[in-house]
Amino acid sequence: CSSDLAPVIARSPNSWWQQIQLGKGSLAGIDSGDAVLGPGGLLGIVESVTPTTTRVRLLTAPGSRIGVWTFRNKRHGLLIGIGTNRPQLRYLDKEPQALPGDLVSTSPASTLLPPNLPIGVVQFLNKESLPAPEASVQLMASPEAIDWVQVQKN
Repeated sequence: CSSDLAPVIARSPNSWWQQIQLGKGSLAGIDSGDAVLGPGGLLGIVESVTPTTTRVRLLTAPGSRIGVWTFRNKRHGLLIGIGTNRPQLRYLDKEPQALPGDLVSTSPASTLLPPNLPIGVVQFLNKESLPAPEASVQLMASPEAIDWVQVQKN
């Protein structure tokens, strides 16, 4: 898979954790569904493209959902954006044996994104959450502090 650097040209103050606008588009070969990475890891997914711009839905956006896993124990879950800088990881397993500090990456089972892209680190685990435990995830790439991103073809 090839990748291309693109500048972040706009953010909406009222949707800071939802989307960013890039200064490249379909003329640069960017397509809907491409992975968007910042320094350290995955930031979001290309939502829409014009010839010269791209709108990226951030992992932190409410309703954003991607398949992930914690690398150490190979446990799968869904990373769900809730509109803050820390998305929630909802495990699919009632006993995920996750620990704070576990690395979270894209799932090898995912058909939407390349496997094993780094995303973040488990910060806090709520084992009482039903139907399965949930964790708060600190992203490796900070969407609020990014000026350039890498767009990776799927």
